[in-house]
Amino acid sequence: MLAVFKRELKSYFTSPTGYILLSLYFFFTGIFFTQVFSYGVADATYVILNTVLLLIIVIPLLTMRLMSEDRRQKVDQALFTAPVSLTKIVLGKYFAAFAMFGLCNSLFIVYQIILSVYVNMNWLYFLNCLLGYMLVGAGLIAMGMFVSSLTESPIISFIITAALLTIRFSLCISS
Repeated sequence: MLAVFKRELKSYFTSPTGYILLSLYFFFTGIFFTQVFSYGVADATYVILNTVLLLIIVIPLLTMRLMSEDRRQKVDQALFTAPVSLTKIVLGKYFAAFAMFGLCNSLFIVYQIILSVYVNMNWLYFLNCLLGYMLVGAGLIAMGMFVSSLTESPIISFIITAALLTIRFSLCISS
């Protein structure tokens, strides 16, 4: 499992996907942080809440090639014949995507530290909000990974996952 994890995590940074993902995520969270702080609200949890809709783009970018590219390049046949169980392959890929998502969200802690220099912060509330956000991301990564396992094209996987997330968030907003 560790070898699959390392391979997948390394693949994010050998292709432009990881850099595009990080720059897109850091750019928009920086804008949200600047907006929230300019309104006089000294709480990084509002930045986290504003980035929920950003997950419609981030999660499909993370998961679009996890399974589909291996199937397209016939790497899955080599993985299945390796002395690693299917469960460990899937978990290694899942944890690599989740680690990348965690790397994106590490910036929230930097925002909270910056804000705590100026005002007294409720760290427990922030950590609970961050934990909830990470758990939502974990569930959405699993959904995107499932869609990626159904297709051979990463682009089709991206589109289907983004459409499913849009439907999911629109149902949450309407209820």
